[in-house]
Formats: sequence, structure tokens, C-alpha cells
Amino acid sequence: MEHHETMGPQHHMPEAWLVDYAAGTLDEANALLVACHAALCPTCRETLRLLDATGGALLEDQAPVALADDALAALFARIDAEDAAAEPARPGHRPGHQTVDLDALLPAGDGTLRLPRPLLAYLPTAPQDLPWRWNGPGVHVIDLAVGRHPGTRTVLMKIGAGRAMPQHTHKGTEALMVLAGGYRDESGDFFPGDVAISTGEVDHRPIAHDDGECLCLAVLDAPISLTGTVGRLLNPFIRF
Repeated sequence: MEHHETMGPQHHMPEAWLVDYAAGTLDEANALLVACHAALCPTCRETLRLLDATGGALLEDQAPVALADDALAALFARIDAEDAAAEPARPGHRPGHQTVDLDALLPAGDGTLRLPRPLLAYLPTAPQDLPWRWNGPGVHVIDLAVGRHPGTRTVLMKIGAGRAMPQHTHKGTEALMVLAGGYRDESGDFFPGDVAISTGEVDHRPIAHDDGECLCLAVLDAPISLTGTVGRLLNPFIRF
């Protein structure tokens, strides 16, 4: 499927996650996801640059409060009003996280695949030797050791060209980002850098695009649940 990469990702990280990342309060697994998204998304990378330059310092002086829908706009308005002149810091420059960059190559089939640099520190082996585990027809996964939150899984997932995940819903929240290739589901098409946040309200069947396998990074705070008659029978045997 044709995709104009010059457009950049069309499905972005929630603004509240970007603010938490800049303030250093986002958990490690989701911080990794934000850093990888920013590596592929100029829009969110610039937002993080602005937040890193001034917003983080402002937030540290305030007690934690629930974020309003216009929290990010209000923060930028305050920054402009105070005419902040802090030197820009690097997005992703946080303890335990690497600077957002795109300079890694992962061999894949007949070509090469660029991966966000923050992901490399969490790979268990060299990219070409990754120990993929079968997780259903056309689907392979690798569990990554990220953070220590009980019940949270960080997964690298590979779906074969034209292959589909089983129809499923979510017992918690799944944050997923496309690293390469793409997929479609009931909500639309997703390409490199695009993010999808799924909860129990989402029941879908992601299908990789026909022109190549789809590689994704996902963070789940609870297992998925297969739906449909056959899916319910398979639930005890499919771990995801």
C-alpha cells in the first residue's frame, strides 16, 4: 500500500503522555514508546523539544494535578508569556533513555529497516539474531525487559504480509506503535510512526498490509482477550 512518508505519522501520542515524558514521570515502558514515536514524528519531536526546554522546569514547581484537555496549549501560552530563553535540551534525554535518533539498521528480508535508536538498548540480541517466538499463524513476538511494573508487557511484534491478528479486545490498555510496514483495522490504516491506543472498548482484527510484514512495538498493562466463538476457545493457548 502506497504511503507518502513525507507526511509523517498521522496518529500521535496523547498530549498528556508527552507532558509526562518531558517531566520525567512517565513509566519506563511507555517512555520508550514515546521516544520511539518522537524519532519518527517531527511534530511530536518538536513538542518534546519545547517541553524539554522550558515546560519540565515549570511542571516541577507545581503539585501534580489532573490534566485538562487544553493543558498543553496553556503550558505553551505560559512559556510564551514568560519569554523563556532556556537552551533547548534533547528530546529523550532522560535517565535510562537515549537521545531520540534514527541511525540504526535492522536487516529484514531483501532490504534494511531503520529502527529508532532508543529501542536498541532493549533488544536482547543483535537485531539480525532476534529470538522470535511463534504466537499464532503469521504472528511472532519478543518480550522485551523494560521496567518493573507487575503485569506490564513490552512486546516487539512481527505480522507477516497480508496476515491478520485474531479478532480481539483488551482487558486493559495497549499502546502500540508501527516501526515498519503497516496494518489496517476497523479504525483505519497505520504506517511507520503511527500510534494506536486500545482499551476494552476496542474490538478489532489488525491485518498487515499486503506489501510487506508489519513490525510494531507494544506496551500492554493487561492481556488481550480473543473474541468470537473460535477465539474464545483459543484464549487459554494464545499468550499475548
